[in-house]
Amino acid sequence: MSLHVADVSKRFGLTQALDAVTLDIPAGCVTALIGENGAGKSTLIKILTGAYAADSGALRWSGRPLNLRGPLDARAAGIAVLHQEPQLVDSLDGVENLFMGRSDFGHCAGILSRPALRRRAQAVLDRLGFALPLDRMVRDMSPAQRTLLALTRCLLETPVLLILDEPTASLTAVEAAWLARAVEGVRAKGTAVVFVSHRLDEVLAMADRVVVMRNGRVVTALDCAGQTHDSLIALMSGPQAAACHGAEPRHAGGFGACRLAVDALATRDGRVRGVSLRAHAGEIVGLYGLAGAGRTELLEAIYGARTLAGGMVEVDGQVQRRMSPSASLRAGMCLIPEDRKRHALMPQRSLLHNLSLSHIGRFARAGLVSTRRERAAGDAAVARHQIRATNLEQPIGELSGGNQQKAVFARAIGIAPGVLLCDEPTQAVDVLTRRAIHGLIREHAARGGTALVVTSDLDELVGLADRVLVMREGRIAQAFDTAPFSTASILHACFAANRAAPGATSP
Repeated sequence: MSLHVADVSKRFGLTQALDAVTLDIPAGCVTALIGENGAGKSTLIKILTGAYAADSGALRWSGRPLNLRGPLDARAAGIAVLHQEPQLVDSLDGVENLFMGRSDFGHCAGILSRPALRRRAQAVLDRLGFALPLDRMVRDMSPAQRTLLALTRCLLETPVLLILDEPTASLTAVEAAWLARAVEGVRAKGTAVVFVSHRLDEVLAMADRVVVMRNGRVVTALDCAGQTHDSLIALMSGPQAAACHGAEPRHAGGFGACRLAVDALATRDGRVRGVSLRAHAGEIVGLYGLAGAGRTELLEAIYGARTLAGGMVEVDGQVQRRMSPSASLRAGMCLIPEDRKRHALMPQRSLLHNLSLSHIGRFARAGLVSTRRERAAGDAAVARHQIRATNLEQPIGELSGGNQQKAVFARAIGIAPGVLLCDEPTQAVDVLTRRAIHGLIREHAARGGTALVVTSDLDELVGLADRVLVMREGRIAQAFDTAPFSTASILHACFAANRAAPGATSP
């Protein structure tokens, strides 16, 4: 039994998103789908889930036609999808989100039994091995908790086809291991699994087969056995890209003056508890920790996006007395947020508008914006950062995730900040875009800036940072000041409660 995709094509205006895609997705097998941003993976997933209709071609399940007129047809056919951005309702709690839109849960005379739903949900969590705050509103959950909640909803029953679109983008190594066990469980029951990821090490660890896409076409489909990180990169982008894989040399000399000083910073909600740190000119400081450790909250507190209970932030020797995002921008500090669509972009507005958003005043004279100057700056940013778009007027929400993230960085770098706060800067982008973003962060440091980088990818952190700070329960628990860093020691520091990890110092 398998899903057969036969000559499926899809065009959006002048863009050929899929071009006669043909592939098989066998039951009881994990098929990885890889390729650069814009290769056609997301479009194919939307066709497999009924969100898009193909212009031509067909889907067949075990030889029978599979006609999907919408997502409800896909659900009825036993197709479950974990989207890159979990489809949840912020104003509902975990239990309500799990059973929202379903008619197969227990009720009596039309009245729902909250305790019965809660027991059923907890039974599923126990089976999967997850721990989630089911009674918490989704808006108060961390990105990792939202992802695991959405996965739990997919697995209330065993689907015939499970599609995972960048499922580990917001997960730590521990949570990613939970997900891997859950995937192995449904795979063993005969579920066909499609796994989309830019983390090639996870692809090699989890997948049985890999399908490589490029420019809307299937380049090749082969077994994962015998493949390596570099061989997959070569298949996606050519051997030249694989040859230059690896971390760039670290900062050869010493660092300059302190550009960011944080002293005893604490937030009113208790997510950040008395954090102190220093970041110097030319330095990239990495922040690591398990979900809920306070990494995102710390960046938001430094930026003025969270209410403080105490502490001080100093940028280039100037104390920030009125903490707010606008004050931070004026001081030369910029935040790249974790959730770009909710907190960094206006998806329905044009690429040009999003590029100009935070510094539109640069193009104004006597209160009037010069469209010519704004467009010239937009064209320069697109060329410099190699943003792939039809034109500057294209809505940025239509761009691939990697090109959206390039635009976010282009806008940030356009204001020439001294301090760059990066929260999961390469989340859900392809390997070449990841490398480009690493290059931008390193260039920023080489020009005398400093960067504070949060990432859940420990290998990325070790390859990028000059110093690593480990957070636990809202505090900086341990610091690793000397490269090369030991990933085992950093992970140990995330869990250790009473003793320092090897190679660590006091923060």
